[in-house]
Amino acid sequence: MLKTCPECEHLVSEKAYTCPNCGYPLMEEKYNFKPTKKPRGHRRLPNGFGQITKISGRNLANPYRVMVTVGKDDAGKPICKLLKPKAYFPTYNDAYIALTEYNRNPFDIVSSVTMDELFRQWISEHDVRNPRSLKNIMHAWTYCEQIHKIEVQTIRFRHIRELFKNPYKTTNSERVIATPSTLNKIRSTMNQLCDYAISKDLMTRNYSKETPMENNYVEKHHASFTDEEMALLWEAAKTNRYAKMIVFQCYMGWRPSEMLSIKRSDVDLKMMTIKGGSKTDAGRNRIVPIHSRIQNIFYEFWMSSADSEWLFPSSPQKRKTHLNYDTYREIFKQTIASAECPNVHTAHDCRKQFVTMAKKANVNEYALKRLVGHHISDITENVYTDRPISWLREEIEKIK
Repeated sequence: MLKTCPECEHLVSEKAYTCPNCGYPLMEEKYNFKPTKKPRGHRRLPNGFGQITKISGRNLANPYRVMVTVGKDDAGKPICKLLKPKAYFPTYNDAYIALTEYNRNPFDIVSSVTMDELFRQWISEHDVRNPRSLKNIMHAWTYCEQIHKIEVQTIRFRHIRELFKNPYKTTNSERVIATPSTLNKIRSTMNQLCDYAISKDLMTRNYSKETPMENNYVEKHHASFTDEEMALLWEAAKTNRYAKMIVFQCYMGWRPSEMLSIKRSDVDLKMMTIKGGSKTDAGRNRIVPIHSRIQNIFYEFWMSSADSEWLFPSSPQKRKTHLNYDTYREIFKQTIASAECPNVHTAHDCRKQFVTMAKKANVNEYALKRLVGHHISDITENVYTDRPISWLREEIEKIK
């Protein structure tokens, strides 16, 4: 519908606010348009600028929390920490001003991380496949109490030297000094923790590796079995199940934990090989032929474990789990004693026995490293050479 403009007398739409020719107002009231979007409360902060979060659900005097971005993790996600010395503010504007001031002149937030905070972060990211190893690490850290609250970037030689000299924990208000065995675990834990700090640019040197140990440090020595002792073990293996396990380990080269965690699904009966291993990239998922001298022993374990997932179940009653290291270690000691071996040995000595026998038999060096899971530094051999199982079997059979 059209109507006439009273000013210029042109025909215009009856819905027009003003005349398009002369601009004369045609309506006394304008339409009230509703906005299609709700107005935004606060503008989105730039990437890497930080975060301002209102903590709801509690009646706080300072509900606005400020987090600053201090870097990115391995996955590329931002690492945020509370703004210091003050992180909570009464209004958004106060929080925004504080965050803006920080970004104009950033100060070091990460430097305030303590050794205990670093340890918690490391242990959450650390891939510990063996529960016993995790238990040892946590146990060792309790004896590092004296450095727990020290900031990472202030750690120096004197702190690590004092720790190694006198590691302790406080129990019922009394200091408990670490044993020499625990001290070994403390050093191993500190080596890894300092390497982690270096990877996060919190340290420039691994002070743990560069700090000498005191006289109470226990060096681990592994001794191979003598020919007399191997003869005694073979004799004991005729009737003793655990003597059979020791002989089996001596001819396979597994670490104790590697042998105990073998699953029946890891066994290839057609090829007579076992796939397994842990600890290092070179050691994981390696394939080891079963030596002909222990194949009868292997078949005994294979038949007796038919109702279990594991080649070495915990016991005749417990079939859903494998024999754990602590139990095997005690059984190993008892078995060595009952076999009347004259020397003291540990469960790790079987691995040294395998290497010793292989060296005496002139087993190829590269074959030996593949069998025990040691790194091969020769790029030609490690990367460009394919070795068949038949070659490994030929080499391992040199051992008598």
